[in-house]
Amino acid sequence: MTMDGTHDVPLLALNLLPAGADLGSSMLVPPGGNVFFVRGNGTTVTGYDYDPPGLADRLIASVAKALTYCVASRGDLIMVLEGHTENLGAAAWPLVAGVKIRGRGTGINRPTFTFTAAGSTVLLSKANVVIENCRFLCAGPAGTTALSVAAPFTCSAAGNYLARNYFQVGIDADQLATAFFTTTAAGDDLTIIGNEVDGAANSAMTTCFNFVGADRLKFVYNTVRGGLATDTDGLLAFTTTASTDVLIASNLLHARSTGNTVCIQMAANLVNTGWIVNNFCRNVVDASVAWIITTGTGVNVQLQGNFGINNANEAGLAIGTASACTRARGR
Repeated sequence: MTMDGTHDVPLLALNLLPAGADLGSSMLVPPGGNVFFVRGNGTTVTGYDYDPPGLADRLIASVAKALTYCVASRGDLIMVLEGHTENLGAAAWPLVAGVKIRGRGTGINRPTFTFTAAGSTVLLSKANVVIENCRFLCAGPAGTTALSVAAPFTCSAAGNYLARNYFQVGIDADQLATAFFTTTAAGDDLTIIGNEVDGAANSAMTTCFNFVGADRLKFVYNTVRGGLATDTDGLLAFTTTASTDVLIASNLLHARSTGNTVCIQMAANLVNTGWIVNNFCRNVVDASVAWIITTGTGVNVQLQGNFGINNANEAGLAIGTASACTRARGR
């Protein structure tokens, strides 16, 4: 330390190599990946003062552009700041394996991404991508112009993770997402946790979540409300190829178009396996108790602690067939 109280040597050893720094009692290990900051309108960086000085010079106008700087599986993080807006077109993001896209803020101040054309789509075609705390207007901007976005999200790679996002999938009868989220048989180990999916009652989607061969899917703590064009298809549908060892737990599911009866559907003759536990389901047909369908030949999932309620908000009913077993009395 010099006479004026300033340090004439670095407080930590200068280490230009990605090997960490030995502090004696501990080792400081670098994170490996780079961090990119996004704040703009998709084409232009918006002018805001940021602290510390110099951050404004590092801002990038779009997630799409930030992704071009990322390296696969390096651990790169794209931090999308409050108030960011971006329009999404066909194959909107050139995703990179292992990248994390993390939004800052709460409510409508979170980064907002708007699907603006029928072919607008995010292709989750790279493994281990994380998308957190963002808003996706999958039915386009609210207004009077009809727009049906055909396939906002398709997952065809393993290990993707979506958490705490908001997805608007239906505004009215002619502004909606047709097939909101679809997996292919390669979309294994997918985690969808703590998200909100919001569709108007008169926005009848062809499919909401369509899981094809989604082995080890974890779909937990989500709120899904939306309408379906076919009453018995289910907000969560399992089709074409069996999904094994799935976990569908602690979700709030509301199939809300006129005549909708099913929230989770495994009617196809596929050897789906796993757990469906602690979900709360609602339909709009008071006489129907078919909230969860697992009647497909070969389906072998465990149903436990699920409840359904009808459109009249009458008392919830336990879903499933009562066991013939009797509980042994302790002595």
